[in-house]
Amino acid sequence: MSGRSFRDGIRPPLRWAGSKRGQVPRLLRMLPPTYDRYIEPFAGSACLFFHLRPQFAVLGDINADLVAFYDTLATRPRRLLRALQRLAPDGSDYYEVRSTSGRSGSAAASARFLYLNRFCFNGVYRTDRRGRFNVPRGKHTGVLPATRDLLAASRLLRSTTRIAGDFEVTLSAAEPGDFVYLDPPYARRRAVRPGEYGHRSLDGETDLCRLACSLDELDRRGVRYLVSYMRSKRAAHLIPHVSLRYLRVRRNVGGFAATRRASTEMLLANYKL
Repeated sequence: MSGRSFRDGIRPPLRWAGSKRGQVPRLLRMLPPTYDRYIEPFAGSACLFFHLRPQFAVLGDINADLVAFYDTLATRPRRLLRALQRLAPDGSDYYEVRSTSGRSGSAAASARFLYLNRFCFNGVYRTDRRGRFNVPRGKHTGVLPATRDLLAASRLLRSTTRIAGDFEVTLSAAEPGDFVYLDPPYARRRAVRPGEYGHRSLDGETDLCRLACSLDELDRRGVRYLVSYMRSKRAAHLIPHVSLRYLRVRRNVGGFAATRRASTEMLLANYKL
């Protein structure tokens, strides 16, 4: 794959901190050749899903606002577009929009979610103790998604099952023959900041142990999975795997090219890579 990252797929509508968008070409080489359904319990921007365009898929995330956005985009794209048109296309009213709230699940609330995501700093999602989004506006954010890209994403999402909940809830839907891709948000060298991914939504060590147990259960049920994780002896010891590969990646730490740093990630799978 050369040129534009998503030349052969659909452009993800969301930016997301820690997105694997730049790693999609390498991830494609690690997938099983065939599978029945694609399942992603830590969906975020779902960039691999949008590139693959699977016929059957399950997307899950603990972030209820994120899943509500995908629901709205799938079922009411025109209402979402109309609500988006009421907002300044250059992000100039970012802080005014951030200070408002809408009825959960409404087209207006989903347009607000998309708007703040596209113009916030580095695609970060963070809330305060009251659940209010508090990320500052970014300086180099690009523009809102094109209408044609949103409609293409909408058509793909219509055939998916979307789950708002903990990863265990999404993984409980997996059946023999399915393929699960996991990119847990708590694979960090630094501690997760308070409110990231939603206030009190993560407990890294406990979640890693729960994840390992869930993957062991998937393996017993005949479900194939691939896990992206920061290089970690602890994770490599806990996560059941047949194959382990290391990837050198570059992280955009501060939102600028000059602050990109190289790091190493692991790919762990219960099948031969």
